[in-house]
Parts: sequence; C-alpha cells; structure tokens
Amino acid sequence: MKMMTDRRISRYFWGVLVWMVALSGWAADSALSADSVVQTESNPASVITATVSSGVQPRPVKIVYFYPTDCKPFENHRERIDRTMRFVQDFYLRGMRESGFGDCTFALERDADSQLVIHYVPGEKPRSGYGRDSAWNVRNEVKKYLAEHENLDIENEVIVLFQTLLAWNDAHTEATELGPYVGWGTATKGTAWVYDDPLLDATLLSSKEPGGYYHGACSIGEFNSHYVGGIAHELGHGFSLPHDCERNEERERGNSLMGSGNHTMGTDLRGEGRGSFLSKASATRLATIRAFDPNFSEEFSMTTPKMEISHLNVRVAEDRSAKILVSGVMHGTPQIKQMVLYHDNESIPSDYDAITWVSPVNNQGEFAFAVDDFWKASQPAGENVWAVGRWQMRLVGCHDGGATSQVKFDYSTAEQGPDLTPFSTP
Repeated sequence: MKMMTDRRISRYFWGVLVWMVALSGWAADSALSADSVVQTESNPASVITATVSSGVQPRPVKIVYFYPTDCKPFENHRERIDRTMRFVQDFYLRGMRESGFGDCTFALERDADSQLVIHYVPGEKPRSGYGRDSAWNVRNEVKKYLAEHENLDIENEVIVLFQTLLAWNDAHTEATELGPYVGWGTATKGTAWVYDDPLLDATLLSSKEPGGYYHGACSIGEFNSHYVGGIAHELGHGFSLPHDCERNEERERGNSLMGSGNHTMGTDLRGEGRGSFLSKASATRLATIRAFDPNFSEEFSMTTPKMEISHLNVRVAEDRSAKILVSGVMHGTPQIKQMVLYHDNESIPSDYDAITWVSPVNNQGEFAFAVDDFWKASQPAGENVWAVGRWQMRLVGCHDGGATSQVKFDYSTAEQGPDLTPFSTP
C-alpha cells in the first residue's frame, strides 16, 4: 500500500555547504503522554483510555462509516471496528514504547459512556459507481455530508474511513476490492480509506480456519492480517508517514509496518511469521505530530519549515566495511531534534524498500549516521564487495510542530565502492 496509490500492490568534506529546503508539514490529531495512558491488557480487546493532565483534551481520530446506496452497514460492525481499532492503538503504543518514546498512542473519539463514536455517511451512488481510483470522490461525499448533517469539517481531522466496498461472490469464495484502499495526510488532517467486512476482526488474527480471501483462498486469520494490517498501514499514511523497510538486523522483529508489514500483521499469532513492527524512523516522526506529542504547538504547525545543512561530510568508512558515514551540522526552523536518513534502491519501483536510520541532533546542531548492511555482499574470503546499483539518500529533519524538511541525493555504486561526487553539489 502506498500513500495515495493503489495498494496492489573526510575525502568528501566541504567547509560550508548550505541547502535551504522547505516542505509542507505533516501532522495528525490528538496527543497522549506517558502518564495519561491506561492499558488493561495487551490484547485486541484491551481498553486504552486517554486523559491529559493539563486538562486539554486531544482531538481524537474519528471513525467514519461509508456505505453505497445498495448497501447497509454490516452486522456487528460497531463491536468489530472497536476491537480492531483498539488493537491498532495498542500496536502503535508498543511501537512508540519500543523506540524509547514512552507509552503514547493516538486517541479515538468516544462518547460519555466510552463507546466508540461512528459517523455514518450514506453514499450517493451504488457500489458500481465507485472504483479503485475513487478516493477523492468518496472523501468529497463524506466531507459534504458531515459538514451538512453534523457540522463536522474533516479538513481539520484525521479519519479512518471504513467502506463497504469489498464484494464477495454469491458462494462467498472470492472477494473483489471495488473501492479505494489508500492513505494520505498533512500537518492538520489525514484520511485512511479502508474496508469493513463481516470477517474483519482483530480478535480473529490467530484463526487458521478457512473462509478468508486475499488474491486467493486463505484462512480467516490471514484475511485479517492483510486488512487489519492495512488499516494500521493506511492510518500511518494518515499520520503522514512514508514507506520504509526493516534493516537486516531488524528482521527478527518481523516486517516494518510502513513497508510490507501491512501484510504480515498477526502472522506471529498463527506461527506463520514474525509479524509486524513500527520502525524507529516512523516512531520518531510520529513523536512530533499532534496525535502523539503532548507539547504540540499549533503555532509551529503553521510555520513554514526550513532546514540548513552545513559541513556535510559523506565518506567511506576506513575499516573497509562497506559502510558510508554521513555527518553534518543543521539548523531548523521550527527546531529539529531528530534526523532520519532514508536509503532507497532506485532499481526497485516505489519506496517500500527504503532502509532507515535515526540520529539525534545535539545542541550544536550536529548529527551523524553510519549507513551499512543493505548493499554489501560478504564474500567467502571475507572481502566486502559493494553491490552495483543506483541509490537515493534522503536526509529528513523532523521539526517541532510535525513538519518535515528534506534534502535528497542520487548516486551510484560499483563493486569497488560508491561514487560520492553527487554529494559535493548542492
């Protein structure tokens, strides 16, 4: 799944080299702090409640249920969606904790009795009127209806948009994805287009019973791996996260959520894989947005982000380990406390394969990365040979207020090593 695309699927040292970049900010809604989360148990049905000690309530993620004119909401949808969204909440909670950000996750909109609030939107057309490329058509219908009937403006919200646009044949042996299944987000809003289905339930991730379908017959548990994992992945895009991939050293943890982890969610519960995890790169970006930062500044979120990098030093490590060392000094407005490096193989379409590293930025603005392990091939004699290829390196600064800025470099490697001359040109 992609952000707004179909789911189908010192030798190189310079004195002062400055790049000025400004990208649109990304953020989402609601914030929880480590002392404001109460978790009963680590299971899909656990209850995660949120209060903020300052008394300022976070803006929660909102659930929208969209159904065409020839459909009705599916049976038991409220209970199933509640259990599933609690599971997704807990997945993000564990991921943030594992990356050192404490117990924080996003909030969900609930009523005075702690029941999940669902906003229902009847479609303007039958199922046949919506296609895989209908994301903005569906969203526009939702925007119009909620503005007119509930005085709710989704342009300032993060929403998970459940659609009854997964169609089964009469024998219930094959399912066709009719509508959009994507995610998109900015500094103040986001949308995850996903499906509801009578089989959708995070408590069924462990099931090996037949009856599911995803590009072929599968178990009910595998069905939920794809579609519960899909909800978590597309919501990640709703929180402005890009794709990334697990590094070699991380593979024991499973697959990165924002890579192929949308398809491996819960496989560990069935003994069929290692499951999925939230990468540190994703957690680092989430920690700056309104959904996760208890000190989020609305003022910063409306400030045009800028980043200057000087004294950029990109060189091959002297220990012949097929490793590239990247360091520099940066200044950001608003402040940048963390940098993320994405390394992407340009021969592989899209960015699902982008490996990531995270570096803190100290008080002098210094950062440093050691980029290794994903392009080298260890030879029997113990010599490291560089893989031949074309690559893109992206340096991303995470600003207070949820915005990001980036610089990117395209370069290549031969067996003898990398050509780093592109890094000498701004």
